[in-house]
Amino acid sequence: MQTQILHKTLGGKLVRLHIDYSDEIIERVRIYGDFFLHPEESIGDLEGALLDIPKDISPERIQEKLDEALRLRSAELIGVETKTLALLITEAVKK
Repeated sequence: MQTQILHKTLGGKLVRLHIDYSDEIIERVRIYGDFFLHPEESIGDLEGALLDIPKDISPERIQEKLDEALRLRSAELIGVETKTLALLITEAVKK
C-alpha cells in the first residue's frame, strides 16, 4: 500500500511524505518539502532510518531513529521537527 501526506508546519514550511507499507511494516518513507536540511545528503540517512520498521512502532521510537540519523552527520533539520515527521508517519499508516 502507499499513501502520501502533505503537511504545512506552523512556520509555513510544506512537508510531503510518500510512504510504502504493508500490513506489518513501513517499507519506505520518502521525505520532501521546502524545509532545510544541512548537509542535504542527510536526507538519505533519515529515509534509511525508516526502512522496514514495524507498522505499529511508536511515534517516540520513530523520532529517536530520526534524531539518531541526524546525529550521524551532525545534521540540522530546519523548518520541521523530527517529532512532527514521526507523528505524521504513524498517523498515515493507521488509516
